[in-house]
Amino acid sequence: MLSSDARVQRNGKHETIPTRDLVPGDIVILRAGDRVPADMRLIETHNLRVEEAILTGESTVVDKITDALEGDLPLGDRVNMVFSGTTVSAGGGVGVVTATGAQTELGHINQMMAGIEKHRTPLLVQMDKLGKAIFAIILAMMVALFIFQPRAAGYPDGRAAAVAD
Repeated sequence: MLSSDARVQRNGKHETIPTRDLVPGDIVILRAGDRVPADMRLIETHNLRVEEAILTGESTVVDKITDALEGDLPLGDRVNMVFSGTTVSAGGGVGVVTATGAQTELGHINQMMAGIEKHRTPLLVQMDKLGKAIFAIILAMMVALFIFQPRAAGYPDGRAAAVAD
């Protein structure tokens, strides 16, 4: 399934809709290979395993369950949820959409990253200075060669070098 579409159950019917049309409360059907279209609370799983590296950085897949969990758990420990942008690696399941777009966990991460001020590292600053210095030296050498090379070849000025035989 393309990541731009989602299989949903609406009014007792199964439909495929664009993910941009998902709203909280929609029931989404997940299968192996699907990219999760929104943050969802799982209500049914069948050996569901999800790869969450995009969110947690962990390379292992996570077994998902439908049981209620106690307390405010870190993102990686919320095994009864699936999150937008992650991938179903095995099994299948059904979930209720809890958040879409910028309200998803991935959306929150993107917003935080957009707000970070970008600083140039000292190494990049030094490399820029070195690059400019090398450019200036090469440019000076080219100008010197242009001015002095015709005289070195026995021509009194540069005009004689421009005349072709």
